[in-house]
Amino acid sequence: RDATAGRRAGRLRIVSCPSAGATVMPPATARFRAAHPDVELTLRPAEPEDGMAMVRAGEADVALTIEPPESCGISVDGIERTVLLEDVMYAVLPAGHPLARRRRRLTLADLSGESWILGSGSGTCPDAQIVLDQCRGTGFEPHVAFRSDDYQAIQGFVAAGVGVSLIPNLALVTVRDDVVVRSLGAKPPSRLIVAATLEAAWASPARQAMLEVLREVGEEFAGD
Repeated sequence: RDATAGRRAGRLRIVSCPSAGATVMPPATARFRAAHPDVELTLRPAEPEDGMAMVRAGEADVALTIEPPESCGISVDGIERTVLLEDVMYAVLPAGHPLARRRRRLTLADLSGESWILGSGSGTCPDAQIVLDQCRGTGFEPHVAFRSDDYQAIQGFVAAGVGVSLIPNLALVTVRDDVVVRSLGAKPPSRLIVAATLEAAWASPARQAMLEVLREVGEEFAGD
């Protein structure tokens, strides 16, 4: 009874990176509120490093963040990391690109001679570094023609023929008609969507309930 009462009182402060905030959080919020209507739930956008800092400072209870796949959700520095899903990346090309017309599935090596559009690399999101590491591991250094941290803008630059890009699945909810999306095989580049919380001997029932909901929603997105 005490645990139930704890879930029905108080507040839960969540911060999220934009792509998870636009995809994972809406169904998770609806599901949580239906089960726990008395908990005040707030959501703020935050880049990965900022969200982690807010959790450490006690300014947020849960941060949805992005980590490279090799992190495996390892908990360090007093922060617990719960992996919600592996967010696979896809190649995005102009609709008239020869590779888009010829092949339904590509490899990174197929794109080695292309100009690329990547994230700025100056923020805290690891996406650009993940792509660079994968390209280098394939044996080439991508020629970066343009940088942007806005995935919708990146689609526009791809459509205009500025370059090709890799875009995570969660950022492909809306796809332009003038680009094509291609799979990169059985082991494509990917990133982890992680829920970060403070390690504690006692965690609020509301926080634990939200983590359970986030795991469920993450599994559903991973199965898409």
